[in-house]
Amino acid sequence: MTRRYGFSLLHWLPPRAGRAPWLGDEVYRTSEGFTIPPLEQGSETLLRELPLEARQEVGPDIHPKICRPGSVAMEVAGRMLGAGWTAHWYYDAEQRAVRRIGNTEPYSGLKVHPKSRGSLHGFAYVEAQPGTGHLLSTRRIEHLAERFEAFLGARTEGSHTGLAVTALTWGADAELRLMDPAQPDIPCTQVFIHPRSGKTLLHGYRLETEGVRLHLDSARLTDFINSEIERQRDHPDGRWHRGQMFRYLIGSQARVAGINAYEANRTAELLFSAAGRPDLRDKLRGLVRRWDAQTLRELLQQTFSEMLACHPLLSERRVDRLAGALGDRKFQRVFADALEAVRSDEQFAGYLRSVLIHSLAIRVKQAFVLHGRGDERQVLVHAKLPVQFSADAEDIITVAENGAHGDGTTRMFAENLETALEEWSSGALAECPNAREDALIEDAFRHTDRHAAWRALDPRDPDKMAGLATELGLGSTPEAAPMQGVMRLIYGSESFGAERFDLYSLHREIRSVDARLREAMAREPSQWELVSATVRAAADGNDTTPRLAAQLRAYQGLEDATLEESLGAEARLADQVYRLSARLCVDGCQGCLHSGSELMADTLAESAVSRRLLGRFVRSIT
Repeated sequence: MTRRYGFSLLHWLPPRAGRAPWLGDEVYRTSEGFTIPPLEQGSETLLRELPLEARQEVGPDIHPKICRPGSVAMEVAGRMLGAGWTAHWYYDAEQRAVRRIGNTEPYSGLKVHPKSRGSLHGFAYVEAQPGTGHLLSTRRIEHLAERFEAFLGARTEGSHTGLAVTALTWGADAELRLMDPAQPDIPCTQVFIHPRSGKTLLHGYRLETEGVRLHLDSARLTDFINSEIERQRDHPDGRWHRGQMFRYLIGSQARVAGINAYEANRTAELLFSAAGRPDLRDKLRGLVRRWDAQTLRELLQQTFSEMLACHPLLSERRVDRLAGALGDRKFQRVFADALEAVRSDEQFAGYLRSVLIHSLAIRVKQAFVLHGRGDERQVLVHAKLPVQFSADAEDIITVAENGAHGDGTTRMFAENLETALEEWSSGALAECPNAREDALIEDAFRHTDRHAAWRALDPRDPDKMAGLATELGLGSTPEAAPMQGVMRLIYGSESFGAERFDLYSLHREIRSVDARLREAMAREPSQWELVSATVRAAADGNDTTPRLAAQLRAYQGLEDATLEESLGAEARLADQVYRLSARLCVDGCQGCLHSGSELMADTLAESAVSRRLLGRFVRSIT
């Protein structure tokens, strides 16, 4: 839903499950149709330009023209006045469809909530005419790139640039939230079809634009990936990356089993955690040998209650509903294929290569926007990753302006290219300010023998803090260094009534839980695995978390406070644990690689990028 077209009115396109037209008949009658070379050559050729997970969804029966809508007729979803919401639509549970509210008022709990959300399924097709690119310098990045070229038009109006981009959309996912919080969210997946032919109808637009293409050194990529596979054998990094690969495969292939993208994300989260604990991992393997819907349900419920009870996107009701959707035999095939792929070194190599190229693509796009003085909303990135294209993958990154003939961003980037290359050669591709702050905190808490002396210092004394910064290797100007996190954990405190809780003691207890999890799982725990385990230890009165247990009791004793659901005592403690334990950048964050990707949904992108893998690659070529 959007408020873009009205101050108090919210507009939307009502979702429809299954194969159905996206827009109204009048829009299709007045819309233009166009084609692209792969579509002219047949559906099989076009499907090779789309990711693997999209090919079965789109199918071979494709309408011969791509629809370029000239307008979109949206519906009024409801009216928002202050905090009050008046819905114009409700969910018909019997027909499993969204209906407009008519003369008969439906049960208010089934009315559509304004926080319902949706996302499109799409990808870009890139055409680069050979010989039309202008070669750019690869000085300082010779070991990274075989060729770097810019596609620029002449100064005359309408001149050809040699680079064309077609944005394609073929479906959508939606998740309806209803006004009654006891009602489950309703997943809805739609594939767009032509209103008359019934064939899958691609929507989109095509433009000739300016941009750059970076041709990576394939041989060097292969050598690095092979060395990484050997290094990661029986190593926590290997278990982490294979777990992330499993998470990506479940999330990307679940649509084949009819699982909505939002449900797929929760499924991947649960199964990733289950695979990290030996007893649950054995149950996962047992499901491959003998599939049983009830066993899967029990496994998911056990994983949630014992490992992810504090996860904000999961609840008992959601997990139970998810288990019902996953019991189908179609998901068994997705599940078995994912486990088999994770065990294969060949497929793992393709995943690592994809992660590396994807991470590079995002960093190149960021540099393109920064040094081209552009708008990141008007720039897109394209690459054909092995996990998405298999044998059709390419080691080429394209960054293009999302506007006809560009707005000068490419030209400005080409002018400032030497500055960008100098930054890349000095390691900027893998740098992250949040990761630097995380490393500082980690280093500070390794020096436990100095903690008593540090805690005795006055944090309000600039000279004392300058001395602490020097001791931590930051020089004598703490105000210019990422000292806030360290100072908060060493000197910060919170009070409940007469009882004071030092953040230092709480953080130390969280670190002890983290150490036990790492040993038990033989990999790094995810953030919500750590939060859930810590809250569980405090609730059980574990002797390693006495101050956290005391804080939980303090939350439970709050007078005149709501202690239900997200405001319950354990939820409040989970929020505190998250703030004290969360590293700003585990293996990517919004300060480096989690800035959005046109190659896949954000939930998938988080398991398909890696700052640490990118860092090792950059160090290997500099």
